[in-house]
Amino acid sequence: AKNHPCEIYSKGCRAKPCSRRKIESALEVTKRWLGVPECVDWTGPLYQSANLLAHLYFCLEVVHIPAWLVNVYFLCDPHSPTNREKWQAAIARVKEEMGLTGITVPHTAELFLEAKERRELDIIYG
Repeated sequence: AKNHPCEIYSKGCRAKPCSRRKIESALEVTKRWLGVPECVDWTGPLYQSANLLAHLYFCLEVVHIPAWLVNVYFLCDPHSPTNREKWQAAIARVKEEMGLTGITVPHTAELFLEAKERRELDIIYG
């Protein structure tokens, strides 16, 4: 779940060389599965998103466990408000940067939920 588009980005994969080779191999297999060009770097700022896709691939294609990847985006978070239009523009940018434009990733969904102040939740849920 993300409250603001900036949260999608990270410092990238920071694994040690031995682990990094395994990670890069898993990401390459996942890119082939989805039809993403090899030249697209998934170990940079969008590594977290790429890693989630690699886990989805592993569940569906390697161990044959039914799985879904649901990305949850909060709308109008009081601390960093983002409306649906801004989210959709940010998601399109992320997909482009990951080489996923025009690619339907199986077993994925995007869920948009309106954020609430903690005091509002206390009133609702007591």
